[in-house]
Amino acid sequence: MEKKINSEELLSTIQLARTRTIGFVTFTKFIKKYGSASEAIRNVKTFLENRGIEITTRDKAEEELANTQALGGQITTLHSPEYPKLLSEIADPPIIISHLGDISKIQGKTVAIVGSRNASANAVSYSYKISTELAQNNYTIVSGLARGIDTAAHKGALDASNKDILPTIAVIGGGIDHIYPKENEKLFHKIKENGVIISENPLNVAPKSENFPRRNRIISGLSLGTVIVEAAIKSGSLITAKLAAEQGREVMSVPGFPLDARSEGTNKLIKNGATLVTNVTDIISAVNYSSGQLIKHPRKFILSEEEEKNFAQEIEPELISATIYDGSENNVVNLLDIITSQAIGIEEIAQQTSLSIAKVNSILIEHELNGEIIRQPGGQVCRKYYT
Repeated sequence: MEKKINSEELLSTIQLARTRTIGFVTFTKFIKKYGSASEAIRNVKTFLENRGIEITTRDKAEEELANTQALGGQITTLHSPEYPKLLSEIADPPIIISHLGDISKIQGKTVAIVGSRNASANAVSYSYKISTELAQNNYTIVSGLARGIDTAAHKGALDASNKDILPTIAVIGGGIDHIYPKENEKLFHKIKENGVIISENPLNVAPKSENFPRRNRIISGLSLGTVIVEAAIKSGSLITAKLAAEQGREVMSVPGFPLDARSEGTNKLIKNGATLVTNVTDIISAVNYSSGQLIKHPRKFILSEEEEKNFAQEIEPELISATIYDGSENNVVNLLDIITSQAIGIEEIAQQTSLSIAKVNSILIEHELNGEIIRQPGGQVCRKYYT
């Protein structure tokens, strides 16, 4: 039986997760190399400080944990046995998640329902209906606590009154101490008492537009499949659909009236291969849940160049990445193509790639950890070649 993560490891993981430039990729490399977050800190603290990166202090980690617990919440790490299994399988799961409610109750039968904030009355009613029916069939409903479709989905799951399951999970774009929108305060507390509220953000982080695309990957990542009930052509729900497809999860869409702009996105998803949904049986058949095993259905969604560009702008890649976008049409730039055996300054690399010095430093740390470059005096680097 797996042991619970100890307090030392929990605090060390919080320190790394809240450190600038350390994301999932680098964190995973640290754990693989050093065996634990606490050992990683002991081994890389000086290395990072010499490069202008200070690891979040133990005092700050303790403060965040204490304040979260004072709210009745908890922080769970990627390597905790309670961490949701489906979420751990995506390409970039959160290193830590803050939550209100018992996260250990999250099981495999989860379906996300998302859609327009400015939803039609019919769409709201339908979202409520299928959420209630899914909950009655022992499925947990995942959504984002937004107005419109999300609100109806959460309410439908709660009103199903199925005591055998966790009814609903709300993934929010701010810290768990921020209720947004304010009109959902009563719903927030009802989910806190009966379901789970999740965020990867620390406390005191207000909901911001830039947080929502990354929030959406958690919604789809927690779920066997995602149902889009109503969405305009530029809706954030289409980002969730794209993320679900990339994660190998089922994408489902409810058709709408062709002349209603609020249904342009959902209708296009169906054209591009999403499963058409007219009733709850369609959803249950599509996610194909069997003996607790996820049967993946990766789909290739055909998007225009403009749509791809919009998605790329919405979802900023992790800072630490050996391959980055330079903004050109051909777009892929590898820093190792720029760095040779001749020393080159970090400022020059930044100029050639149009990246900030902070981003260049973040990527260089990854290459340095891989033994691919060597730091030189005067803020310069060169390639490390093996003979």
